[in-house]
Amino acid sequence: MEETGTSVDAPYFEYAGPLLSSFMHSIEQLRRLHTIARNETNGKLGNLEASADVHLLMIFVVTLLVGTLIVSRALRDIRRLLEAQGKTESILRQSATVFENASEGVLITDSDAKIIAVNKAFTKITGYPENEVLGRDPSILKSGLHDSEFYGAMWSSLQRDGEWRGEISDRRKNGEIFPQWQTISAVHDDNGRLTHHVSVFSDISQLKESAKKLHDLAHHDAQTGQRTGEPAQCPGTLRLY
Repeated sequence: MEETGTSVDAPYFEYAGPLLSSFMHSIEQLRRLHTIARNETNGKLGNLEASADVHLLMIFVVTLLVGTLIVSRALRDIRRLLEAQGKTESILRQSATVFENASEGVLITDSDAKIIAVNKAFTKITGYPENEVLGRDPSILKSGLHDSEFYGAMWSSLQRDGEWRGEISDRRKNGEIFPQWQTISAVHDDNGRLTHHVSVFSDISQLKESAKKLHDLAHHDAQTGQRTGEPAQCPGTLRLY
């Protein structure tokens, strides 16, 4: 029996040896291929990462440059606005100084003909302080000496020409009627819509009084007081008496 077993098992081992060696060789080749594939994959991934880093760096640089340009332009625009604002404020200060220190009275109304501003000369001439006229209609100054036809012609001129100028009599706060030379201008916005009226006027009471005295002296004898002949007037002379 032993001889029979020995003769049966020997060929099996002789066959299994080469097969096992071939299998181990295949495993080794697979391991090598795996290592090569892993190394190539890692190399490609490394290249991709490097490329991605370069792309990210480029994107960052471009974004930084664009952001710098945008910020630079914004700062330039802000600087221009500040310069323009400074010029505007300077002009407004100058205008305010002229408005407050002008010898002529200035009255400003809104589009509804309500007083929104007056200057010091207005108060000096009319006797009305600013707080008593704000929000009121300029008709508080009417003397009652002009009819509706006079005011109708005034407003027609304002609507047609945007301006009216002439002599008008108004009434001070104390009731005294006085003559004034007045210019009224209409103010419109960029769309042509009426926004304000600006009235500038001068009290010509003393001027008319002086003119009247000169007229009387020229037409009365200084010794007798009797009226003399009137001298011929030059064409275009404005009579203030």
